[in-house]
Amino acid sequence: MLIESGGGGILTPENTGRHVNAVMNVMKYLKMLEGTPIDPSNQTQLGERAVGVRATRGGFFTYLVNAGDIIEEGQLIGQITDPFGVVVEDIKAPMGGAVNIINFLSAKNTGDPLFSICELR
Repeated sequence: MLIESGGGGILTPENTGRHVNAVMNVMKYLKMLEGTPIDPSNQTQLGERAVGVRATRGGFFTYLVNAGDIIEEGQLIGQITDPFGVVVEDIKAPMGGAVNIINFLSAKNTGDPLFSICELR
């Protein structure tokens, strides 16, 4: 079983609660525990198509969206700046969908991965 919640390798109390609820739901579904699984209130259905976004310039990366955000094609989702804070690249979403992965590390080289965006169903 793979459970992933949150981002950046940071485990928060909110994310821990999601993990616990997910395991409890599976156990209820398998009749290992009494009760009916509870449907999470905010489910995002992802499609099969995903696109990676890479830096075309080196510098310092700032992300302007978060993992799980629903974005539109062409939306500004990040920026690369030089050491003086001057924007050298605006990163725009190549397609609409859900932000699936953000590479949080700040220093970037040309070609480094920044985002993964998944289509919505």
